[in-house]
Amino acid sequence: MRFCSLNIDDYLGDLDENDKQEATSPRPTAKELKEKIDALKTRKGNYEGLLKEMEDEDKSEISLTDPDCRSMMNNQRVEPCYNIQTTVDSKHKLILDFEATNEAADQHQLSKMATRAKEILGADQLEVTADKGYYGAEEIKTTIDAEITLFIPKPQAKGTKDGCFPKDKFIYDKNNDVYICPAKCELVFIKNTKDRGKKMRLYQGNSCLSCTLKEKCTKALRRTATRWEHEEVLEIMQERVLSNQDELRVRQWLSEHPFGTLKRGFDQGFMLLRGLKKVNTEASLSFLAYNIKRAVNIVGIKGLIAAVT
Repeated sequence: MRFCSLNIDDYLGDLDENDKQEATSPRPTAKELKEKIDALKTRKGNYEGLLKEMEDEDKSEISLTDPDCRSMMNNQRVEPCYNIQTTVDSKHKLILDFEATNEAADQHQLSKMATRAKEILGADQLEVTADKGYYGAEEIKTTIDAEITLFIPKPQAKGTKDGCFPKDKFIYDKNNDVYICPAKCELVFIKNTKDRGKKMRLYQGNSCLSCTLKEKCTKALRRTATRWEHEEVLEIMQERVLSNQDELRVRQWLSEHPFGTLKRGFDQGFMLLRGLKKVNTEASLSFLAYNIKRAVNIVGIKGLIAAVT
């Protein structure tokens, strides 16, 4: 163990010197104090105005440098960002469509971007592959209703809050309209209900009280499970995904490749402009440059000139 030696006289001398400096320092005038107080009041008023704006418009944050951007995860850090959506042609790797948004999650972007891609291509039917970040029940249903075949992996199911079996351990028997639990017992339909606006069917176990797996299944008297009214749409897509794993691997190099080229090849790792409208304009120029370079690589300069003249 080490001890630091302290000279008491030196310490007291430093205190005296500090007192002398404070005594000779000029004191602020009444006018200067008033200016500082007014500045603090103005600053307080600005923050109160921002707080009221957040409450009135139901916002969770406001950026002082760019009012349109939002905090998002970027390179394992939370930064003020925009979420840029793209649709990419699988044949030529051209960017068909894009949109910059300030929504951090991708779940509400699926149907909009997929249906726009279908319109751009003028296709009667379309196959779309996306990652699990786009998995949202209602968005998936809307997109499939537009005659678009989807390949979106289902996010891994989590256990219940008390650590018990997740729902994917329960198998739905369509013919009998029951769920089969891990103990091979039935959860039967008891009533219709709603969850965040979605119509649901509620199922409940009849043999839970005497079940040997009850401690691993539920802390309540009986285990329950809910089923969305259009759950079959999600189940059919899940079967399609499981039998077409190659489609998911295609997405990795299809959608990530253009962003990698823009960030590394074009040095477009961040946006230079501020505001959603300007950011969309900047992104459009970057994607135009990417598509031109991609077209040159495919058909050559002469072929590209001939196609546009």
